[in-house]
Amino acid sequence: MKERIVLGADVFIESPLDASTIGKALEVIAEKSPLRLKMISNRGIQVYPAGDVMPDCVDHWRCRFVMRKDGASMDDATLLDLLKDISASFSWCHIEKLNVFEGALAFSKAQGER
Repeated sequence: MKERIVLGADVFIESPLDASTIGKALEVIAEKSPLRLKMISNRGIQVYPAGDVMPDCVDHWRCRFVMRKDGASMDDATLLDLLKDISASFSWCHIEKLNVFEGALAFSKAQGER
């Protein structure tokens, strides 16, 4: 069986707000979580923290949360707690776990994401 680590999750939300407003709100929401907001992308381009390019954004945002502790693997309870907190302020519509198999990322990065 391959070694698997779950670095975090992408939580897709629907919101008419701008990236900065969403990002600041999600950082506050995640303050007490083992997960932290790494970035937000829209149409495949990082928009929070502000990237080099700003696309014409739509109301569908990918919010990437990663474990605060390097090397830690996220469990389902941690993700469910975060989703409960997010849902108090935002409508989430989709989630994807950020898997790493034997050291290889099994997810794509947004343009401009480091």
